[in-house]
Amino acid sequence: MKLKVFFFISLIILFFSCERSKKQGLDSVSQKKRDLSTLANTKTNFNIYIENSGSMNGYVNTVLPTKFKICLEKIYGNIERSSMFKSGTINFINETICKQKVVAGDEKSFLNKLNKHHFENSGCDFKESALPEIIKKAITTNPNDINLLFSDCIISKNTKKDGPTVGWLTTSEENLRTYIKTELDKNELSCIILKMNSEFYGTYCVENKSQNPKAKNPILNGSNRPYYIIISGKPSAIANLMTNINFTDYKEIGFENSYYLLSPNPNSFVKTKILIKSNYDLPKNENKKIKKQRTIIKANEDNESRSFNFTLAANLDTLKIDNSFLIEKNNYEITNHWHIEKIEPNLDKNNLANSGYSHIFTIQTDSLEEKQNVTISLKYKLPNWVVKSSNTDDSNPLDTIKLKNQTFGIENLLNAFSQAYGKDKFKNKSMFETTVEITKGNVEEDDKPTKFSWWIFIVIAGSLGIFIYIKNKN
Repeated sequence: MKLKVFFFISLIILFFSCERSKKQGLDSVSQKKRDLSTLANTKTNFNIYIENSGSMNGYVNTVLPTKFKICLEKIYGNIERSSMFKSGTINFINETICKQKVVAGDEKSFLNKLNKHHFENSGCDFKESALPEIIKKAITTNPNDINLLFSDCIISKNTKKDGPTVGWLTTSEENLRTYIKTELDKNELSCIILKMNSEFYGTYCVENKSQNPKAKNPILNGSNRPYYIIISGKPSAIANLMTNINFTDYKEIGFENSYYLLSPNPNSFVKTKILIKSNYDLPKNENKKIKKQRTIIKANEDNESRSFNFTLAANLDTLKIDNSFLIEKNNYEITNHWHIEKIEPNLDKNNLANSGYSHIFTIQTDSLEEKQNVTISLKYKLPNWVVKSSNTDDSNPLDTIKLKNQTFGIENLLNAFSQAYGKDKFKNKSMFETTVEITKGNVEEDDKPTKFSWWIFIVIAGSLGIFIYIKNKN
C-alpha cells in the first residue's frame, strides 16, 4: 500500500513539474507580448509635410477633389481619430519648413481645399527640389513624432547652377544614404514608403533633355501622375500607425505599392508551423512547440523531377505590414539553391490546420541535401515595383507610360533607403526570419529525451530513500 502511495506522489510531482516548465515557456512569450503592447501604447504627435515645389502644383491646381487632396484629408482624419496619437501639424516644406496656421478642427477642410496659391503664399521657398535635404528635414526635425512627407519625389536641381539633373542622381542618392544612416546611428527609426497616384492638372517639367534637347514640357489635364508618402518615426509609433491604418484600403484614392523598412525588434515573434505533406514527416509534437526553428525529417525528393518542396504557415499579421508587400516573393531572401514558389494569404478560415496563420509559403529546391538549414528572411531589398516605377529619360512627351506610371530618379532615391538600412545599419538582420532544419531520407526520428529537471530526480530519489529507511526500520 505504501509503495503505491509513493509512486502516486512521484507521478504527481513529475506531472506538475512538466506543467510548470510548459507554463514558464508560455509566460515568457506572454511577457514579451505585454512588453510590446506597453511600448506600442505610447502616444505621440504627428506632422504632415507637403512639398511645395513647382512640380507639385498639378496635384492641387483645381477646385476638384483630386485623390491627392482626398488622401491627405483621409490620413489626417484617421490618425487624428486614433487614441494612440496626440495632436497634428500641417506644414509646407522646401528649403525651409513652414507650419500652416490652421484653425483647430478645420484641418481636413484646409487639406481638401488646397490649391497652388497656398503653395505660393506659404512663406516657404518656391523653387526646385533639393529632395535629399527635404527628406532629411522631414525625418530629423521632429524625430520623436510620426512624420509624413507628401512629395512627387522627382530629383531635380538648378540646371544652370549645377549642371544636368541626370548627373545629380548619383550624388543625391549618396547624400540621402548618408543622411539616413546618420539618423539610424542616432535614433531608432522605421520608415514606410508608399507609391500613390492622383489626377494632375498642369505642366510636367522634363528633367532630362540630353536625349531630346527640344523636348517640350507636356501639359496634363487630369491624367494620373505618381506621388509618394514617406512615413518615418520611432518603431513603436510606426507600429501604432500600422495598427490603425491599412494602406491597402486606400486603393480607391490612389494606393499602388509599399516599401517597409522597419527596425528589427529582438522581442518580436512570428508564429510558424510546417503543414503536413506526404513527402516528409515531422518530429513528434513539432507544431505544438513554440519556437523559431522548425524541423522536417524523412524528406523525400520527387522520383521524376528530383525536386522537393514543403509548406510553411506563418502568422505575419503580427508585423502589421500590408499584404501586397508580404506576398511579393522578391522581398525575401532564402538559402542558396532554394526558392519561394509562392506566398498566399490564408483565405481558408474553416481549415483548422491553418487557423491562426495569415500566410502560406511553398518552398522548393532541386538540390536536396542530406541535412541542411533553410532560412527565409524578409529583408530591406529594393522592391521590383521601384525599378519599374523609375526612369532617367523623361524627354518624350508622348510616352504615356512614363508620364502616368514612372518618376524620374525614384530608383536612386529609394535605393538610398535600401542601402542605409540593409547594408549600413542592419546588414545581418531582418524584419522577419525563420529557419527550417531538413533531414533527408528515411532518417529515424531523434528520440533525444526532453529536458529533465534534476530537482525532480533528487526529490524522487530522496523520497525513495526515506521510504526504504522507514520500511527497514519497521
